[in-house]
Amino acid sequence: MVDNFVTATRMVNKTVFANAGLINTSLQQASDNAREYSRIGINAAKNIHETANELAKIGVSVVEQTATIRRSH
Repeated sequence: MVDNFVTATRMVNKTVFANAGLINTSLQQASDNAREYSRIGINAAKNIHETANELAKIGVSVVEQTATIRRSH
């Protein structure tokens, strides 16, 4: 009876440690995914900022060209 109890305890321990390893792996993957999504979001924000700046520059140059054309006529 003691032998069966020891065997059952070993099996439970192995199962618990195997599941703990799987949980640890899952948490690591979730952490990696969160880090990657953050990086994607930061890059998207940078791209939007750069595009807005370029559009602002284009808008200013168009206004300046229009003013120059009107003055020369």
